[in-house]
Formats: sequence, structure tokens, C-alpha cells
Amino acid sequence: MTPLLPTAYLPPLTYMAEIAHYGEALIELHETYPKQTYRNRCEIYGANGLLPLSIPVLKPHGSHTKTKDIQISYHYGWQHIHWTSFLSAYNSSPYFLFYRDYFEPYYFKRYKYLTDFNTELLEMIIHITGIKCVVSYTEQYDWQKVEVKDRRNDFSKRGKTNTGMLLSYYQVFSNKSGFLPNLSMIDLLFNEGKQSLNYLLSIYNDISRVKE
Repeated sequence: MTPLLPTAYLPPLTYMAEIAHYGEALIELHETYPKQTYRNRCEIYGANGLLPLSIPVLKPHGSHTKTKDIQISYHYGWQHIHWTSFLSAYNSSPYFLFYRDYFEPYYFKRYKYLTDFNTELLEMIIHITGIKCVVSYTEQYDWQKVEVKDRRNDFSKRGKTNTGMLLSYYQVFSNKSGFLPNLSMIDLLFNEGKQSLNYLLSIYNDISRVKE
């Protein structure tokens, strides 16, 4: 079975566990773009706890804009904010220096479309993590194939299922604020390095029964 996923910005761990478990994944581009999801936002662990970061977007066709047509706005200097947030949160993490050069260029280059930015980041993360998965993209919206596991609406801040069951791993500020589950994939990478893939595979059986 192939998971059908939404696009996501530096996806949460439950999303990446789907990618890691399957040899193929399909990402939706032709949906009407919804609000309040991980499509344009991620969560990291800052010095004061959970830190949400979002990419401001433009909708050329208003509320009827498809995800593939969503554009990135650069009026608010979000790239600088996100990158300095990563530096502040993870500069002392065990693997930040090892992975820094992979991520930094994306915050000094402009992309017109959100899906292009998300796609390149995801492909890079798959590569450096050692995940064996071929990712493809939808050419239309209505997918009715029985072999597709539809998870397009499962990764949203609204109606989020408790993910407290997820295994803990080292986090820089956990002594201060405790373990925070299901953060962005970069939290796992910067803290666990090459062990990240093993972690994703180990939690899959737990989260396969859980809707985010």
C-alpha cells in the first residue's frame, strides 16, 4: 500500500515514519489548500519550549487555490527568522554542525512555490537520513485506488491525536521542559544523527494506528 500524504514543511516525525516505512509515497498537489496544517509550518524545540514556525503564503485564486499554486511570501523575512531560530535551538545539539550545511542554503534562496521548497527539503532529508522511498506527486485530486492509504487530512494542528506514546530521544532542552514528541524531523536529525532512521522505523507500528 502507498501512503497518500499532503506536502509538509520540515515534516513531523509521524509523517516521516510513513515515508520511512514504505518504499513508495504519493504527495497530493491538487487539493484545495487548507489552513492550519503542516503544509507551511513546523514545530521545533526552543529554549522556552515548543516553538512553531510558519511560512507566509499567497493564494493567487483566493480560497479556491490548489496546493500546487500556493506561493511563498517574502514580505516578513521569515527565512531569517527560521534560520536564526534553528541556530538558537540546535547550535549545541550533537549533530547540528554535521547537518548544518545541508539545510542552510535553503534559507538564502528564494522559491516561488511552497511545494517546490517543501519538495526539495524532503528529498534532501530522505537522502541524508538514508530512507529508501520513491516519492511521486499526484496529477489529479480524486484518488480512488484501493492500494492508496489516504492520509491527506491526517496531519493537521486541528484535531491532533495525542502522540505522547512516542518513544523519547535526547533533546537539548529536555532537562528544562521535558520531552516534546512529534516535532519537526530536524529535531530528530540534529539530536540523533544517523540513528534517526532507526527511530522512525521503531515508532511506525505505534503511529500507524494513530491519526495526528
